[in-house]
Amino acid sequence: MSNPGYAILIQSKRFPLVWDKLKSRLPTWRLLLPETRYPVEVPIDSTEWVFKPIFGRVGEDVGIKGVTEQREYLEIVRDVRRHPDYWIAQRRFDALPVESEGGLRYPCLGVFTVDGHVAGAYGRVASKPLIDQSAQDVAVLIREKDRHEKNEPKRTV
Repeated sequence: MSNPGYAILIQSKRFPLVWDKLKSRLPTWRLLLPETRYPVEVPIDSTEWVFKPIFGRVGEDVGIKGVTEQREYLEIVRDVRRHPDYWIAQRRFDALPVESEGGLRYPCLGVFTVDGHVAGAYGRVASKPLIDQSAQDVAVLIREKDRHEKNEPKRTV
């Protein structure tokens, strides 16, 4: 199974850097995605910015000052300086942790779509405010009561 070749256009984390050149306005992405910049436009040693590889996955090589292990963070910053075209800077935001039996956990929720229609949701939690390979998958459940309160139709899968 593979994504179609054109998917690379929107899977690149550099996609937001060309939004202003597109005919589509992309209001939802603009509203929900943290501000994204070319790395040379931001202070390299700031706690306000997160550095991500443009084709990273599962949080690998994400540099968050004070969260990413210090040695790894310095390696990432060094690579960002050497190869800024392979990275983006994204405005950092504070994730709100939730209490669990294992202590505080930082959640991440996502939505699966098929042909532009919601097809499901996924969740992951981590012990630090970075969802990476050590994060755990969690079930995302919607209470039937909540659905009826919003007068949404009952669906079966």
